[in-house]
Amino acid sequence: MKKSIQFCLSLLLLSVFNVSVFAQKTTTYAQSTTQLQLEKNNIQVENLSFTDALGPENQLQHTASFDFFLSDDAATQNILRILQVYTKEQASRQLNFVTLNYAGDPLQERFYDNAVVEEILFNALDATSKAPFKATVKIRAGSVKIQKGGTRPDLAPRNKRRALTANFSITLGNLPTTRVAKISGLGIKPGDGSYINLTIEVMAIDGAAWNQWFLTGAAGLRKEKGNIHLLAPDLKGVLYSFSLYDVEIVSYTGGSSGNQQTISRATIGLRLKGLAVK
Repeated sequence: MKKSIQFCLSLLLLSVFNVSVFAQKTTTYAQSTTQLQLEKNNIQVENLSFTDALGPENQLQHTASFDFFLSDDAATQNILRILQVYTKEQASRQLNFVTLNYAGDPLQERFYDNAVVEEILFNALDATSKAPFKATVKIRAGSVKIQKGGTRPDLAPRNKRRALTANFSITLGNLPTTRVAKISGLGIKPGDGSYINLTIEVMAIDGAAWNQWFLTGAAGLRKEKGNIHLLAPDLKGVLYSFSLYDVEIVSYTGGSSGNQQTISRATIGLRLKGLAVK
């Protein structure tokens, strides 16, 4: 009986040990991170996904997408400004993604040569949300090289202030913009030349001026220029500035909700020829 009890205890301890080892491996995997290296700038990125496939005439096609949060550190600012000019004409450029374990040691590197940025999308600016403001980048490349391990990179800075979707301001000609509640559709297509469509929500009290712009200046009869500023957490400094060029109004939707507890808004559709991050 005593031997039987000891045997059961041994099995139990072995099971606990195996579970502990498995949990440790799972935790280690979960704590892996990915860094983007671009022209001596390093930042952490999220949700890296990639596809290597055969295209027409059996040509290799390499695409990838990733997210990163906008913050006040110089590396993030530099990378965003560099990516917005990665067009077909800007060849021989390389993006390097390094996957690190929990200790910061490199597990794998993916080198994208002759990379071209197809699109940079931003989540909506929303005065009612405290979500971080992020960019989603889609790229394609002429070739990809994979390397295991590699040199340990300099870690991205930790003491940085992230931009929040609620902390923004906008100016657009002489239009009333102090009560703009939401801006959707921000994005950049480097070298594409196509229009960018934005949707802006303003308090209904300011809607008349926007509606007048549509009634008298739609179809490109009146164009405006302006800026969107991403503000620091203290709402004093400017982390990023989006310059808006050749802005046209394409739609106006207003009305009353009939509910005194609901703040009425007007929704404005805009089309612009250019957007640049500064």
